[in-house]
Amino acid sequence: MGYEAAHGAHIIRRTGLSVGAFYNYYRSKEQVFAALADDGARRFRPILEALHARANSFDDYLRGAVSAYFEFIAQEHEACGRSGHRRAPRPRRATPE
Repeated sequence: MGYEAAHGAHIIRRTGLSVGAFYNYYRSKEQVFAALADDGARRFRPILEALHARANSFDDYLRGAVSAYFEFIAQEHEACGRSGHRRAPRPRRATPE
């Protein structure tokens, strides 16, 4: 199922969370997408910083960054396993109580 076809109910079912727990953190699939993107960027940033520190030139950095990106994506894909499930992003804010 693609992004456009997915609805909150589909996402909730795949997370294993209760509806109430899910909606304490996310109000829409767009917020889930943003959280996943933020989580990935936060984990990829140290990789880029390390490459930048070691690079002798912009070309070296760019080649390393592209290679690291595809390796990162491949590892993410592997982490999903055969079921396609991945760990849920961890919300960075407290529940709205």
